[in-house]
Amino acid sequence: MIEAGGGPDNPLAGSGGTPSAGGSGAVGSDASGSGAVGSGAGANNTSGTEGCVVLTNQAPMQGAQAHDYAFCFTPLTQASARADCVDRGMTLAVIEDRPENDWIARTLSERYKGDSSRAFIGANDVTTEGEWRWADGIVFWSNGAAISGRYTNWSDTEPNDESPIEGAADCLTSYFSDGTWADLSCDAELPYVCEPR
Repeated sequence: MIEAGGGPDNPLAGSGGTPSAGGSGAVGSDASGSGAVGSGAGANNTSGTEGCVVLTNQAPMQGAQAHDYAFCFTPLTQASARADCVDRGMTLAVIEDRPENDWIARTLSERYKGDSSRAFIGANDVTTEGEWRWADGIVFWSNGAAISGRYTNWSDTEPNDESPIEGAADCLTSYFSDGTWADLSCDAELPYVCEPR
């Protein structure tokens, strides 16, 4: 498994570290069977504002098997979110097609009860400005165009390297309302989505 901020050999600079103490970081259900993740930020609190809930995409992309995603609601920086995903044996989500993108956006919209309008997913352009790379190291966007027909879902005028908070807009986010993507400072604190890779 490759989990790197700017690519396979270039970890993302920033807060990093372990977002919470204790626990094994394994993905699994709690004793209630609710699908809550047993450790990490706000573990076992699946109120929609804290903790993580594990759900299976029942309509995976063509040719893929259904797998679990951890929807984590405690806002973290992208580096801390990435580290939490790794602690769970996962990466930040790598979105490969419209059905997967739509399911993630719909699930976030239905489950998240906090103040944010978007979540971190697993890409950034930290290594080379304008070259967007997924957590598995695959470049999907460069010089204003998709690479090799890879799926993208940028909002109008995105990516624009503008962020309402301090820091370069080098990390990928997905809006809950429509699943479109926008760049944002990696130091923003947002919910996030993990998946196994």
